[in-house]
Amino acid sequence: MNDCYIGEAKTVLDNAKLVDKSGEIYCPILMFVSDGKQVSANWIQYQKEFAERNNAKIIQLNCGHYVHYYESDCISEEIMRIINKNII
Repeated sequence: MNDCYIGEAKTVLDNAKLVDKSGEIYCPILMFVSDGKQVSANWIQYQKEFAERNNAKIIQLNCGHYVHYYESDCISEEIMRIINKNII
């Protein structure tokens, strides 16, 4: 450990305390997922369970596992739509 690590850890803890005092924060969760190509069936089920527990929106893309590689334009457009919707 050095002073840099210790200082960074203290800052992270201070920030966590500040966030905790701020109350509940809403942040939409978008899950960009494969339509099932290159993933196992239980992986899809785990995604659905996570989405239900966290009020997340699943966006199923017609591609394999590396959705960011195949559908980056679609992903960035949806993110920008959500940002603009929640800012304006």
